[in-house]
Amino acid sequence: MQAFKPLKQALSHNFGMPDFTLSRFQITIKLLQSGILPHYKGSCLRGALGHALRDITCSSGRHSCGGCSEIARCLFTTLFKPDQIPGKSIPAPYLIDPPAMKETFVTAGTEFSFTLTLFGSAAEQSSVWFKAAQVAGSKFGLGEERILFEVVKVSGATQDGELLIPLNGSEEIPKITFEDVKKHCASTDPCTVKVCLLTPLKFKDRNEVSSTMSGKLFLDTLVRRLKTLSFFYQPGDPFKELSIDTSQVSLQKQQLRWVVLERKSMSNPTAINLGGYVGSFELTNITSDIFSLLLLGTYTHLGKNTVYGCGKYSVS
Repeated sequence: MQAFKPLKQALSHNFGMPDFTLSRFQITIKLLQSGILPHYKGSCLRGALGHALRDITCSSGRHSCGGCSEIARCLFTTLFKPDQIPGKSIPAPYLIDPPAMKETFVTAGTEFSFTLTLFGSAAEQSSVWFKAAQVAGSKFGLGEERILFEVVKVSGATQDGELLIPLNGSEEIPKITFEDVKKHCASTDPCTVKVCLLTPLKFKDRNEVSSTMSGKLFLDTLVRRLKTLSFFYQPGDPFKELSIDTSQVSLQKQQLRWVVLERKSMSNPTAINLGGYVGSFELTNITSDIFSLLLLGTYTHLGKNTVYGCGKYSVS
């Protein structure tokens, strides 16, 4: 299968052009076996999908991408692990929102949903992801016990509600645009916004993992996330010139705590810490432009480990 090409055009667009798009799919699965799953399901969902994507897209038969002559052209690397392409620093074109369920013992017949978000041009390969979900359930399973499952349905999220999408992806892909987001908050002009960190948020400040939180650091991290996704995956790079003035923004009523969240994988026996901040804080002196970007960020997440669902937040 031929790889899609991350878009890298650098056309000049004004801030606010409705070119930034994303597609969100809710995938509902039913477990076919009972067993143990981790407390946080983001890692095992991504792992199962990754094994399935490699199975259906890789023609080399290798267990590792390292040293493969096709790595820059392979659909698996461009879809799932673009950071492995030598000489590149490309963000993943997707993220997985795991279910909020915290139970670790699950029984056969249990159903739950997770959300797959694809950015810009990556949505063109949504049918490959749907196929990977089916293969993951029938062949690879979830967690260390490889609990098998079946895909019950795939729904595409729009601003107007939920739209059922066939598994073959033959119908038009629903998209959410930045213009949609701005229209949604056009009647809202908040000065103060409450931000709730729903999954662990970790980010760097001056190349070091930050041990403090500030309004400027949070917003700068968000802008950097949006600009990077825009450069690689959005036609015309709509956020090329994006910048915001955070000099008047203040962070108040901070109620944050650091949580440890360990991830294990079949390929790496050493546990990796996905932990970070959870909790809430308020941002004051927020302009309408900043509020629009904050709302867009609830779809893109920010910080490290977004592919596992980390860095998710809500605003009110």
